Amino acid sequence: TATYNPSTGVITATGFSGAGTFSTVAASGALTATGVVTVNTGIIPDGPNGAYLGTSSAEFSGLALADGSQIRLGHDQDVTLTHVADTGVLLNTTSELQFRDSALKINSSADSQLDIDADSEVEITTTTVDLNGALDVSGTSILAGVVTANAGIIPDAADGAYLGTTAAEFSDLFLADGSVINLGNEQDVTVTHDADDGLELKSAATADDNPFLLTIQSGEIDIAAADVLGTLNFQAPDEETGTDAILVAAGIEAVSEGDFSSSSNATKLSFKTASSEAATEKMSLSSVGNLTVSGDITISGDDLTMGTNTSGAALIGDGTNYNPVVISGDISIGQNGAAAISSGVV
Repeated sequence: TATYNPSTGVITATGFSGAGTFSTVAASGALTATGVVTVNTGIIPDGPNGAYLGTSSAEFSGLALADGSQIRLGHDQDVTLTHVADTGVLLNTTSELQFRDSALKINSSADSQLDIDADSEVEITTTTVDLNGALDVSGTSILAGVVTANAGIIPDAADGAYLGTTAAEFSDLFLADGSVINLGNEQDVTVTHDADDGLELKSAATADDNPFLLTIQSGEIDIAAADVLGTLNFQAPDEETGTDAILVAAGIEAVSEGDFSSSSNATKLSFKTASSEAATEKMSLSSVGNLTVSGDITISGDDLTMGTNTSGAALIGDGTNYNPVVISGDISIGQNGAAAISSGVV
């Protein structure tokens, strides 16, 4: 028989000495054991929320639980922490691991999904973050370092994303040898790099009368006389001798011949070349088709065809222009160049 004396806090037993086993111990005060207490069934409080383990000044030194053991929390044991043998611990269903408040948490809201929630920021500090899977970001991504891709970067749909903005532009674009810029939903226009040479511009349309179109446009809203609409220059800026050698050597310009209006867009083409200077106009083709050349014209062929190609005509200068004049009368010139003098003139 074991008797507990609450005034002294001592359990006394009669009929045996040494270690003992109690099937039931009922104590109305504190129960103190100086040795090991071994329990082969369980330790339970006398009611829900009716007892605690340890105090703020007397803590247990360790807690050892068996394989597959559970820590159950709540009156209904709605939150459980289960040991997974040789692996870790398991938080049940949609239960949350919260930090500071309910806005900072880690949980699984659905099967196969892990949620990390924060009302302001999630910060991961490490040298490398290794993600093995697709990355779906619904907000803005700010990356302070280099982004390296070993496959591709694509928008979520056709015409679904852009590169840069009107206020944040990329500084440079580097493409490999033979790279292709594909334009259009059907990639119908391509710009292809020709290694060590330049670019190839192509229209993929195969139907008749579908040429490649390159339009040079000016954004001016009031074109006046002598305004340049567009320029194509040729230059060797890296020429080592410098000075004249690095100036614009040749060019083609479209120059307005007067104020543009609803009924006029008169424009000439100015062809510029250089000898020891920045290229200047040496030839121009006016809006009405007049060709003006500041130097000599060399014709290597046999024919010079004019609008009035009258038989027996010759080009005669009048002080301003050369005009076709038919030579007739006492002297005539045939198509073969032979001159005929009328009888009795000489």
